[in-house]
Order: sequence, then C-alpha cells, then structure tokens
Amino acid sequence: MTASNAVAQQLHPIPNSPGSTLVWRAKPSADDMATYYPPKARRAERGGWAVIECQTLATGDMKDCLVLGESPKDFGFGDAALKLSAKFKLDPAKNDPATLAGGVVAIPILMLTPSDSAVPPRDYLAGEPSVLLTTTPKGSAPCPTTDSPGQGCSVHRFSWVQRPSLPETADLVRRAAATPERTTVLCPIAADMKLRGCSPNGPADPTQVEAVSGLIPLFTAPTQAEDKTPTKDGFVVVQFNWPALKHAVETSVLTRR
Repeated sequence: MTASNAVAQQLHPIPNSPGSTLVWRAKPSADDMATYYPPKARRAERGGWAVIECQTLATGDMKDCLVLGESPKDFGFGDAALKLSAKFKLDPAKNDPATLAGGVVAIPILMLTPSDSAVPPRDYLAGEPSVLLTTTPKGSAPCPTTDSPGQGCSVHRFSWVQRPSLPETADLVRRAAATPERTTVLCPIAADMKLRGCSPNGPADPTQVEAVSGLIPLFTAPTQAEDKTPTKDGFVVVQFNWPALKHAVETSVLTRR
C-alpha cells in the first residue's frame, strides 16, 4: 500500500446539516462576505451560492477546498467561496479530534443582494430542485389530466428527510448520459413517504432513466412542506441536472477516481 492510498482510505465525510452536532469555532463575518462578494455579481446585482468541499485537520482548520457546485455560473461565486474557506474553523474542543483528522465537510455559502427574492437551487445534488404539487381547482399552475382537463396545482417548497449522498450517486451518475442536461420525473408519495410509480416528464436518455430508477428509492419525503401543507397523497417533481451532478462526483475526494 502506498502512502497516498493510506491517506485516501482515512478520508471520511463529516455530516454538516441542520440536524448534525458539528460545532464551528469561527465562520465568515458579514464584513468578510462583503469583502469577497464577486465583483461581477455585485455590478449585476446578482445573488448566488456555492458549495465547497474541504478536508479538515485535527486543529479544526480547512485544507484543499474544492468547488462542488455554484450558481449562477460565471459570476465568481465559486472563487469567492474558496477565498472564504480560510474563515471556517471547527472547534476541536467540542468535536471529536479523531473525527476531524481526515474528515471531509461540505460547506454551503449563500451570497444574496437586498433585491434577491429566491435562492437558486443547489442542483449539484440529486433531486434538486424538487417541489410538492397538490391538486386544487384554483391551483396557481395548470396541470391538466385526461380526466380533469381544467385541473390546477399548487406548488410547495420542501426539504428531503433523506436523499442520496454523493458516494451513493457516483456510479449511477457516471453511467448516465450528459444530455439531455436535465431529467424531470413526477412521483406520487407513498404512505411511508417513499417515492413510487415515478414517470419521466420530457425527453430522457435510457441511461438517465436507469440512473433515476436507482436513485429514487434513496429519497424520503417529509410529512409536510415548508408552508405546512401535508405531503400525503401529493406528487413531487424531482429534477436531475446531469452536468452539475457529474462535476460534483468527479470533483469530490469521496467519489473521484
């Protein structure tokens, strides 16, 4: 075994989500965010996001950070996030140092202007963006069927209870074609909050359909959307951005070959 292989085998993901117990000692300040706001985006009054993946040291410092995804493209949000990475420090006194050494953490960084009203979807992840549809006679969006040609749907934002991780998506994403760039599927939510009976909405390559079929069982929907609308008996629109997914899979140290 070579030294490089030994190091690679020690790498392990550290959960960094609202439900995790990760404790940060330092994060970028408002002044830091303003200092590193991308000049092109500032001139255009555009907001955006980037997600960086960093390896962690036992001291809590970040190293070897990479951009997993960013949006909108070509506005500099990825470069800005890399510059901000030095401002992130985990607390070694409140996190297990053994976990920090050789850890890998994904850090989302959102940069918005006062005029921004919506957050761009983090489509480097499988199933982003996704929304809940509930049928109603006065829905905000038309969704006719053969039996109900005048039917409308209301659109609701939600967060997945469970979704496939990058390592879980890697093999399927690699085998999927890059075009068409997006695959959209419509899935009913079963009683156990899993997705079953999904059907593609629009063109898709057979390899993309195969990848989606393998990934869909890894999703679990919440019992209600962000606006408290129950998801039971609803449908979700699930999207897969193949170029963004492929970039994340080939970039992450947890999945790249």
